[in-house]
Formats: sequence, structure tokens, C-alpha cells
Amino acid sequence: MKSVLLVSPYPYTPSNRGMDMLTQGFELSGWRVHHLRFPSVFYSVRAESSSVNVEQLSARRTLLPYIDALMHRWPRFVFNRIMAAHRRSVSTVDWRQYDTVVLESGKPLFLLDMIPAQIPVIYRQSDPMRLFLGRNPHYLALEDGVFERGRYLLLVKERFIQTVPPRYRDKIRVIHNGFRIPENISFPTPYLPGTINVVYAGLAPLDTDCLRVLGGDFPGVTFHLFGTGIRGSRHWLRRCPNIVHYGFVSQDTFLPYLANADVYIFPFKRSERMNNVGLTSKHLTAMRFGLPIISFPMGPAEEFEGMFINFCADSAEFSRALGRMVQERPRLRYNIPWEKFSSESILQEYVHFIETL
Repeated sequence: MKSVLLVSPYPYTPSNRGMDMLTQGFELSGWRVHHLRFPSVFYSVRAESSSVNVEQLSARRTLLPYIDALMHRWPRFVFNRIMAAHRRSVSTVDWRQYDTVVLESGKPLFLLDMIPAQIPVIYRQSDPMRLFLGRNPHYLALEDGVFERGRYLLLVKERFIQTVPPRYRDKIRVIHNGFRIPENISFPTPYLPGTINVVYAGLAPLDTDCLRVLGGDFPGVTFHLFGTGIRGSRHWLRRCPNIVHYGFVSQDTFLPYLANADVYIFPFKRSERMNNVGLTSKHLTAMRFGLPIISFPMGPAEEFEGMFINFCADSAEFSRALGRMVQERPRLRYNIPWEKFSSESILQEYVHFIETL
């Protein structure tokens, strides 16, 4: 039996995250699957896997995490010391037991040079680092290293091919993100009768000023926030009793909230990076349930053509759009090729890829 180690900042849960689907693909293909959450720092999320066939591993706690927003100007010798401290947290990992190692974009690339040269490395580029994940040139250079070292480069969108130097593009395989909704399963509502409920689920940092506006403008609406979107202090939530933050949970936990919600929102903190995101698995999941979506602009307009998403320029426009949607509470039929983006289709693509290893 072949063995694989997948390294991600997030724990494995059966979800529509691309790294989770790739993990499931190895499991379905009969590999012995280990999933390493790395790094382990004060802000790391935790979740229990429902899979008995994926062994969850975790790095030891690193006291000083690398945070690019604070450290992007730090010189190479300081960056290298922080990276070395992260590496010591996995010093007990026996890399030689694996036939393949998969690294997700971001801090998992700290471990690239620890992997013996004879072990194939697959790079799963969930986010192109120069577009999304940092500014420190020494941190960004790690992606250049895995472009060269990696046997395969798994990308999620064709337009991200341009982030890979031409000499490495023959290694690229594009497998899109999709949605995961169990078929023939009803989701009992977690909401009280007669209530209006709005949901966000994701990893993007949220615009807390916009959330405070929405919470104040709609005291009769409850906002359910899932994921790691709220960073830093959460004291302001005490003044917004109708905003509930659940943190990082499994998809099975938040799907009943999403399925029975009235509106889905994307009030993320606007930045140049978010302008590159485009259509995501979270959009697709909300669309599958027919929810109206309100968002700040987040990528090429052509990816959203004909999808009836309310894109808003600022918090005031966001509030007006939400007012219309909670009054109408429509259920929409999106013109989406669902078969292309279904978890079964995406998993099959991963399984076909794994068969070539």
C-alpha cells in the first residue's frame, strides 16, 4: 500500500475545500493517508475528522508564528530563524515512510527542504502566493522553490497558470473547486420559526465595520458567521447580539444553517488580493441551495456572468441590497453546470490524477 502525507494549515474535514477533496481522493484510491496540520500556532483552527481512514497529525506548538502582515519587511536572516523554529515543530516526522508528499500553498512550504530528494512532492496551489498570501520576498520565494522541486503543480483556475514560470508549466494540472452537498439528505432547520437568518462561511478576513453596520441596520436579522473571517479582537461582538460567530467548523455542521438561510453574504475586507479571487466553492454551495448572494466585488466579472449576485461598492449599498433581499427572501435557480462542479466529479478528477502517480 502506498503512503501519502498531505500538509495543510487546516485540519482535514470532509468538505469542498480542494485540499480536503484531494485527501479524500487518496483515501478512495486505497492509499494510506496521513494529514498534517502545519503550523500549530495560537490562531490555528481545530476540527475533528469524521474519517477513520485518514490519520490526523499536528505539529507541535510554535510560540512565535510567522505573520506576513507584520513581518513582510523583516530581513532574510530573521525570516530564516522563524522558519527554522517552525520546522523544529515537525522534527519527529519520518518523511521516508511516504511515497508522496503534498504541500498546500502558504506556510506548509516551510517544510519543502526537509523532504528527502527521492520523495516526489506535489504542490496544491490553493492560493497563488504572490496574489494572496504575502509580501515578504523571502516568503514568496518559497513558491518558486516548489515550482522547481514539485513533480506536479495542482491549480484551481486556468487564469492562475500565469503565476507559474513558463519552464514549469508542463507540470500543471488544473482541477477546479466544487461544492459538496450530500444527495438525498434533508437538512432540518436550526432556526426558530419566523426568524430571518443570514449566513457567511469562509476563510477570508471580514470587514467588521460593515458587519457592525449590518447588525445595527437589521436588529431583527440574525447573522451567522462560520470560519476564520473575524481576526483579532472580538469584543465588539458583545455590542451586536444578533451577530453570532461560530469559528471553524466542519461542513456537516454549517450545511443545515446554509440550507435553511434566507441570504448569503460576502462582506470581506476589501483589498487588491480579494480582487483576484473570483468564483469560489462557497458561492457554488450557496447557489445550489438557491440563496441570493450579496458581496463586495471579488474577481473577474466574466466568472459571475448571469449569476444574479448583488455586488456592492460600500457598506451603505450592501445594507440596501440586504434590505431588499430580506424583504423578498427569494429562492433562485442559477444557470450552473452542476455536474461539472459536483464533489463526485471533482473527486473523480483527483482519483484519475492519483492513478498516474
